[in-house]
Amino acid sequence: MKKNFIFILFFAVKILFSQANKVVVNGKTNVNTFKCINEKFNSASNSYSFKKNQLPYLQLEVENFDCKNKIMTNDLRKTLKADQYPKMFVKFISFKKISEQQYQATIEVKLTDKTRVYTTSFYPSQNTFVGREYVRFSDFGLKAPTKMGGMIVVEDQLNLVLTLNNY
Repeated sequence: MKKNFIFILFFAVKILFSQANKVVVNGKTNVNTFKCINEKFNSASNSYSFKKNQLPYLQLEVENFDCKNKIMTNDLRKTLKADQYPKMFVKFISFKKISEQQYQATIEVKLTDKTRVYTTSFYPSQNTFVGREYVRFSDFGLKAPTKMGGMIVVEDQLNLVLTLNNY
């Protein structure tokens, strides 16, 4: 009985403290904020290496972004031209330690047929690295969506958050 309890406790703690790989897109409109999440991508082991010759290369299905609101999810997919460009790519070019609590990465983001390079800070947190970068729809030749004849306007700037398990 005691062995079973320890076994169950071990897996409960592992599940509680393990974090999923995810890409989050945070945005604003003139009325509200929104958050769209893609957690449906993984490496074979659910973790990524950040060693120089094994840096992450993420392939994300645009259809897998979920804004928890069907209309917003469909608008995001339409704006990102998911029917024409079903995948978004994030390739790590470099990753180096700046201090005990900060790393710097050069990442290449490909969306639609445009590629942009960003220098992004990443921070370690419970066996993950979390990085944030501001990107714009216009960086990729996209127009931020509007609704209700222009009464609701999405801001051009988005906050992209990457959370990746590290091994």
